[in-house]
Amino acid sequence: MVVLCYNHEAFVSDCLDSVVAAGGADVEIVLVDDASTDGSLARIRSWRAANPGARFTLVAGAANRGLPRSLNEGIGVANGELVALVAADDRLLPRGISARVEYMEAHPDILGCFADCHVIDAAGRRLFESGIEGLFRAAGMRKRWLTSPGLVARSVVFHWAVPGPVFMARRSALIALGGYDESVPFGEDWDMFLRLAAQRALGFVDQCVAEYRVHGASATFLRQRDVRASLAHAATQRWASFEGLERVYLRLLAKQARPCRGLARLAPGHLFRAFLTRSLRLWGQMNLAWRSSPHGVSGAGSGTPESGLGKGGQW
Repeated sequence: MVVLCYNHEAFVSDCLDSVVAAGGADVEIVLVDDASTDGSLARIRSWRAANPGARFTLVAGAANRGLPRSLNEGIGVANGELVALVAADDRLLPRGISARVEYMEAHPDILGCFADCHVIDAAGRRLFESGIEGLFRAAGMRKRWLTSPGLVARSVVFHWAVPGPVFMARRSALIALGGYDESVPFGEDWDMFLRLAAQRALGFVDQCVAEYRVHGASATFLRQRDVRASLAHAATQRWASFEGLERVYLRLLAKQARPCRGLARLAPGHLFRAFLTRSLRLWGQMNLAWRSSPHGVSGAGSGTPESGLGKGGQW
């Protein structure tokens, strides 16, 4: 388990307790602190002293280097074949590790999987039962689509809405893929999901495995102004891995990475690309709804979408 900490003094002990409760004494914890400026390190060392039996490694950065590099450093230090990621302000549920391990063991062809989570506030009060269909409902992702293996990739392309602490992958696969792309400072999770989904190697576990905490200093609030540019940048890197309308959609999204301000936003070419991008996303949602209906072709083992190909490790 790779735990990522940056100024999470108020929550990190609770997070570590939940990891031990979910994984037992055998769980390996690699905590990467990205040069926190609050009392996080003191709280982490206090927890470590109070839990001498824990398999715990602390990687304390001397300077803040950002989430993707911290992720890669934690993955590099970890020893287990299966790696899960959690931010130090989130919590795991009792079966948060075992549910995903069981899925990965039952699907040896899958390189990574993700699940759902509850959403809580700073005080631990539950805000949404589902992060995917509650907190990020507007994105359009639906769990009934994700339970059909052939629809996971298309859902990730058109309706990215995955909270951070629900991802697990084979460490060997993450290393073979080159780790997280450190040139994608805010969309590193979707970028990784796209790479796994492009190989049809991404699965979904239909359970809540964690509690994703939303508070004033969390990524949900701090990163909103950068989300559009970040996703466009990830699309720029990955559109060539796809075919069909998914490829067209990602390529259009990639073009939006180019700065467009003032009257340039009213240029016919820009307006047309924006209209087409929205239309393709709506088409994707309608197509997924049809394929998951009794009239569609989805269902367990029902095949794959027309093209191969999603927020792991979010602060």
